Amino acid sequence: MNRRFIHATRNSRRLAASAVATLLLASAPLMLNRGDAFAASAATTADAAAAPDYQNVVERHGVSSFVIYPRPISEISLPNGLHDVATRVPYQEKGVWILPLFFRGKIRGKSIDEKNWAFILPSGARIELASAPQDGSWKYNDDDHIYTRGDGARFGYENFKIPDESKEGYLQCDDIRSGVVRLDAAGHPLWRKTYVRLINATEDDWGYCGHYPHQKQVQGPSFLVGFGDDTIGVQVGDALVRVSAQTGMPVGPGSDVKVLDSAAVAAARYARHLKLDGTDDKEGISEAEYYKLETRYFFPEAH
Repeated sequence: MNRRFIHATRNSRRLAASAVATLLLASAPLMLNRGDAFAASAATTADAAAAPDYQNVVERHGVSSFVIYPRPISEISLPNGLHDVATRVPYQEKGVWILPLFFRGKIRGKSIDEKNWAFILPSGARIELASAPQDGSWKYNDDDHIYTRGDGARFGYENFKIPDESKEGYLQCDDIRSGVVRLDAAGHPLWRKTYVRLINATEDDWGYCGHYPHQKQVQGPSFLVGFGDDTIGVQVGDALVRVSAQTGMPVGPGSDVKVLDSAAVAAARYARHLKLDGTDDKEGISEAEYYKLETRYFFPEAH
């Protein structure tokens, strides 16, 4: 990967603690010609089979932690009118440049233009990139950490605080401490959801905190993206799942991302923190035991 792409994407991180990634390709005049469309649909057998019905795509894995957007002059128009999202920056695979998109799948290119920061399709058509969306369809406010859609709908993160905030830093590896919320014009929640998935963590994933050997790890939400219709994308680890903007629920079956009510998650988190401290007649649990309780809460079927 070239240095310019990596440098630019790192500078575009939106959340200091959890910047995760995508590239928004909004609808516009530039259409893929037959050669480009074939390159996109023929990238993999699975993508070729799904190509005729982009709107049914619900989830993609392998999403990176970079955020890049296209410039308006180079946007791609999809048949269903949705904005597409690249799940990582362009990369080379067996000598061919690849730009993986959420709806369309992998698009093959012949080169990248580092100087002008563009992905070049086989026809010579260009997808020019920028560090932020240019059409106002999805804006992020650094002051209040709120995403605003073109129609004014607002989405953000909700932190699950415990009564004694001095104990928030107790856990060395953190826990699930936030969810996603949609707000009305007055700032009142319309829905509150927490998105999680379970992974087999390595020692490096856990870092230096106490945990049981080979203990599974729960991942929470880290990035939001607009799709141009009444859905949004929520990234959980390296998975990006498409959910209804009206309800916060996935628009179809996903593989391993679970959705829970945030009020219940916040209450359960507080109850687990009480166990860390213990009581007058009972010693508190270890950090490793805390993570085991957290995993059992979200994924009881895994035990």
